[in-house]
Amino acid sequence: MRNLMNIYTSLFIFTLCLCFLELRAQSEQPGSNRQVPEVAEAACLQEPPLIGAFNGVNVFEGGFSGMHYIPDSNFEFYLVNDRGPNIPLPQSDSITGSGIKVFPFPEYTQKLVRVRMASGNLEVLEVLELKDTGGNSLSGLPHLGAENERGEIAWKNTAGDVVNPHPSGVDIEAITFDSDSTFWFAEEYRPSLWHVQLKTGKAMAVIEPDGGSGNGLSLPMVFRKRAPNRGFEAIASGPDGRIHALLQSPLWNPDAKTGKFTRINRMLTFDPVSRKLTTRLYEMNAPRGKVSGYDWKIGDMTAIDNERFIVIEHGARSGELYADLYLLDLRGATVIEEHLEKHTPKHEIEAYMNASTLYQATQIQTVQKTHLLDLIKAGYPITHGKPEGIALIDASTVAILNDNDYGVDWSTESESVVQTYVQTCIRFFTVSIPELE
Repeated sequence: MRNLMNIYTSLFIFTLCLCFLELRAQSEQPGSNRQVPEVAEAACLQEPPLIGAFNGVNVFEGGFSGMHYIPDSNFEFYLVNDRGPNIPLPQSDSITGSGIKVFPFPEYTQKLVRVRMASGNLEVLEVLELKDTGGNSLSGLPHLGAENERGEIAWKNTAGDVVNPHPSGVDIEAITFDSDSTFWFAEEYRPSLWHVQLKTGKAMAVIEPDGGSGNGLSLPMVFRKRAPNRGFEAIASGPDGRIHALLQSPLWNPDAKTGKFTRINRMLTFDPVSRKLTTRLYEMNAPRGKVSGYDWKIGDMTAIDNERFIVIEHGARSGELYADLYLLDLRGATVIEEHLEKHTPKHEIEAYMNASTLYQATQIQTVQKTHLLDLIKAGYPITHGKPEGIALIDASTVAILNDNDYGVDWSTESESVVQTYVQTCIRFFTVSIPELE
């Protein structure tokens, strides 16, 4: 009898092992939420490298505004810095009326940083400094471009010593990979798209309005009308290789007053094979609470497939912070260039103010936009500030990256630079993505 019980016990244990192995195999299939680490739903850069000291305050690496998940890795990501440590001052330039930013380290060069999530920490694996097409180090200082393009004045200290614009100045906000050896980043200043070698960090081509080194290819001139420092904020590429970029805010087209109130934003698509550039329209959120329409900003986006994307849209004012994920579907959206070949609207596109008025007057259809997730209600910490990076991990999980602005800010109370102690963190969120119809 005892032998029989031992046999049953062995069979039971063997069956449990088989079930465990089957469940484990299922958990490793693409699209399974069990791919996400169960121990750490978030990881932060706990020991960021020191950049230097400014006015007695230590400034550390951070300001990561773009993120790419490395498929088939052990939860590894590429992060990219924006324009470097910069501190907004409360006053404006007395001559131009432009906002003033202090760049305490004018020689700072943006980097592509490879990190790995491990036990709640972001381990730095590789660091690559980025360069322009001539091999010169990039800079986050304002770019010397078209008239009135800068929109900001750069100081190197609080005493008012001006820093000149930089020919390779970029404010990088998003990245996407098109292969194992090259990637694209989108930036706000010009705005522009950069194609970069992963091995060297050197740019191969730059596409911007009326210029760049894109082998004769330029962005539409209307993109010069971007709001000050609100050019491209999001970029993504689908399986078909097309590159999609979304502006942070609507263009000031035809003027600033229109740009601050309109909800009509522009999304650019570039096909590297046909070298064709096309534009579609995206409707920003309406005012909510204390957050005005102009307070809403795009954070980043990631591709689900060739036609659908997940977009971060966030807004903040007077202590109120909203952050939401939306599903964008390009199918059915009007290609502006094709529409304008046959029709001439009475007004600039942004002047129609919202999607409904635009469609009634012009028959132009914006991209379909569906709410997916309220990040704040889902647990995104308000203290982390702006969510500016997103990556699709699997069919039901996204990773969100916050921009900590290098952990420094200006205190109006002490009238000095202070540390905010906000860390760079990646957090996981569950989303429900509808099946493709």
